[in-house]
Amino acid sequence: MELNKIWRTNTKVKGFIIKKVKGGYSVAIAGFITFIPFRCYKKRKRISND
Repeated sequence: MELNKIWRTNTKVKGFIIKKVKGGYSVAIAGFITFIPFRCYKKRKRISND
């Protein structure tokens, strides 16, 4: 699976936060809903919907 390859090679991916959950965020990446802990989240510039 492509996500496994990305994880093994430690490649950065783009996603967006869906909501805050206990201990981290629920994030959409490549059509999947995933979890990212607060300690792993690196804040980036937000893109507006305008």
